[in-house]
Amino acid sequence: MGKTERKKELLELFEYEKIKGDVSYSSIMKKAGGNGKGFLDRYFALHRNYILYYKLGKSSLKPDDKQEPQGYINLMDCNPDDTKEISALMFQISHKHRTYIVKAKDDSSMKQFLTLLIARIRSLEKIDIDKLGCTVVVLTKVKKFREVLTNPLILPDRVSPEMAEEWVKQMKNYNASFNLADPFIKQVEQISEFCRGEVKEYIDWFGGPEGPRLAMIRCEETVLSNWVEYINKTSSEITTYQDNRFFKEDFKDIAVHLKNMTTFIDCYNDYMIHCRKYNNNKPNTKFLEEKQTFKEYIEKFIPKVPSCNDVSLNQFYDRSLIQSSDGIVTINTSGIKKTLINQSNIISITSTTTTTTTTTTTTCSMPNMSNLIHSLDHTNLNIDLNHSKSQQQLLHPPPSPHQQHLLHHQIVSNSKDFNISVSSNNFNDGNSEFPNLDINCDFDLTSASNLSSPILSSEVPSNVVDPIGSGQGGGGYVVTATEEAINEKWHFDCNTSMIFKPPSEDGRNEGSNMSTSSITSKMSLSLNGGFDMKWVYQCGYFKSKNMGSISWNGKHWCWSHPRTSYKIKYIWDPTKQLFVNIPFKSRVGATGGASSQSTNNLQSSTSSMSSLSSSSTSTTKRSHPTTLYPDYQFKDNLLTPIIVEGRHQPSLTLIDSPSTIPNACLLTIAMTQYIQDALIHLSLGPKVLSSK
Repeated sequence: MGKTERKKELLELFEYEKIKGDVSYSSIMKKAGGNGKGFLDRYFALHRNYILYYKLGKSSLKPDDKQEPQGYINLMDCNPDDTKEISALMFQISHKHRTYIVKAKDDSSMKQFLTLLIARIRSLEKIDIDKLGCTVVVLTKVKKFREVLTNPLILPDRVSPEMAEEWVKQMKNYNASFNLADPFIKQVEQISEFCRGEVKEYIDWFGGPEGPRLAMIRCEETVLSNWVEYINKTSSEITTYQDNRFFKEDFKDIAVHLKNMTTFIDCYNDYMIHCRKYNNNKPNTKFLEEKQTFKEYIEKFIPKVPSCNDVSLNQFYDRSLIQSSDGIVTINTSGIKKTLINQSNIISITSTTTTTTTTTTTTCSMPNMSNLIHSLDHTNLNIDLNHSKSQQQLLHPPPSPHQQHLLHHQIVSNSKDFNISVSSNNFNDGNSEFPNLDINCDFDLTSASNLSSPILSSEVPSNVVDPIGSGQGGGGYVVTATEEAINEKWHFDCNTSMIFKPPSEDGRNEGSNMSTSSITSKMSLSLNGGFDMKWVYQCGYFKSKNMGSISWNGKHWCWSHPRTSYKIKYIWDPTKQLFVNIPFKSRVGATGGASSQSTNNLQSSTSSMSSLSSSSTSTTKRSHPTTLYPDYQFKDNLLTPIIVEGRHQPSLTLIDSPSTIPNACLLTIAMTQYIQDALIHLSLGPKVLSSK
C-alpha cells in the first residue's frame, strides 16, 4: 500500500476557508489510520475531484478556517468498482496507491456518501486530462468562450420583423458556441486545479440560472411565443381587414404587416431547424398555409383594391342625365319632426324689429335652449356669462344708430325672465359671414341650470320618441312630444360633387344687404347645431368642415371622425337596391381613438413595429351612441327608411331626387342628422355655450 501524496501547494489550496463554499457533501466519519492507529474522527468533504479529510476543529466539529486537510484523495486515480461497502457501516475507497477504510456513524449517511462518490469517480473516468491541457491552455479557451457567451448574456424578450433574421443568426451563433463550450466547461468544472479564480467565476455563472443555456431558453420562449401569437391573430383576423378599409391607401399598413408575418414564419422555421435538437430528426415546418394566405392577400387582393385618387363621384351616375343647366339638382326631403316639450318649462322666443311690424314666435322645449344660445354663438358673437350677477350685459362696441336693427327675444321659463336685446350691425366688412350683433342679457341662471343639458333618449319615457343626439339628461321634466312636418331642400352640385343645404329655405343669401328677417332665418337655421351643412366628395370621401368624413367606394359607406373610434357603416346591396346598416361594435374598454382613413390598425407590443401601431388621436371620453340605425331602400331616385322594430325611426322618411344622382348622396343627406346627434353625444359638435 503506497503512501498518499501530500503536495504542499495543494494542501495550501485546500485550506477549509477556501473550499467550504465549494463542497458537494460533507460528514464526520472515522478513518482507519496508518500503522495500526485505529479509527480516528475526521471531517470528510467531497470537493470536485478530491476527497479532503480534516481533523475536527477546536471550537466546533467543523475545521477551523485556516486549517489545512490532513490529507486528500484524488478521485481520478480511484476505481469505482472496488469502492464499495465492505461490512455494516464500513466501506472502502480504492485508490491506485492505497485502499482507504472508512466507518460511518449510520447507514443512511454511508449510502448517500458512497452514491455521490462512485458517480463522481465514473464521471472523472471520461475526462482526458491531457486533452484539456495545462492550466494556461484551459484559461485561454475559457476566455474565448467568454467573448461570445458574455457574462451577463443580455437577450431580448421581443424581436421586431426588421430584426428577426438578425436575431436568428445571432441565436445560431450562440447555440454553436454553447455546443462547443458546454462539454469543455463541464469537464473543467470537475477539476479543482483548473476551477479557480476567474475561471471558477465564469464556470459557476455558465451552469447557473443566469447562464447561457437558460438565458437562451427564456429568450426563445418569449420571442417565439410572441411571433406565434401575431401569426395566429393575423390569420384569424385577415378576413375582417376590409371591413374598415375601402381604398388601397388604407391597406398600406396591412401589406407591411402581412410581409412582417411571412418574415416571422420563415424565421420561426429557420430557428426551429437549426437551434432545436430533435434527436437528428428535423422538425416539421409550421404555418405554411398561413404564409400562403398572407402572400395571396398581398399579391392578389390588395392590388385589386382601387386607390382613392382614382375614385370619382362621376363613376357612380350618368352625368348626361342631369337636365339642370347649372348642374345643380334640388333634392326634396320630408318627414315628421318629433319635439320633446317640457310642459313646466315652456320657452317662448319672440322676434321683433324696429323697421317692420312683423312678429315671429317660436316655442321649443327647455333642452333646446342650448341650441338657441348656440345659434347666437355662431353668429360671430363673443358671449360670456358671469354667474355672480342676475343682471348681465354682453357688450360689443355699439354701431351707429342708422345701422342698427333691434331684435328682442323674451324667453319665459318658470316665470323667470331671460331678456336678450340683440343689435345687428348691417355693415359687412367681407371678413364675416354674419353681421355683428350686440347683446344685453337679463338672465336668472338659477332657474335655467338645465338649459344646456340635452336629454338622453334612454331617459325618455317609452311613449315619447326623442331625437337621438343625446347627452346627459336634465331630470325632473314633464315631457310630451309634438309633431311637426319637415319639408327641406338640399342641393347636389354636379360640377363640384358637393351636397349642401341652402342657408335659408328659399335659398336666398342677401350678402351685405342682409335684412333683419334673414338674420332671424340665420339664427333659426343655426338652431340645427351650428354644423356646416355641406359635404364635398374628393378622392373617395365626402368631407365636411366639422362633421368628419364619409368614405364611399361604390359598396361601403362609412362615416368616421378623427377624434373618435365610433363609426356609422352601411353596405350597398345592388341586388336588393338596399343600404344595409352594420351595427357598430365597440372594443372592450374603448371609448375613442381612431385615424380618419386607415382605422383599427393592428397594434404591436414591439416598439419598432411602427407600421402596426394605430394612431391615438381621440380626445373624447364619452361612451359611444347605442342607436340602431335603419336600413334604407333606394328605388326610382327615392330613398326611404325601412322601419323595423328595434331600429330607430328617423325624422326624414323620404329623400327624393328629380334626377338620377349617386345613391350615396341621398344616404348622406338622410344620415346627416344622425351624424350631428352622434357628434353632440360624443361632445364633438361645434362649441356650445353651457349654463356654466
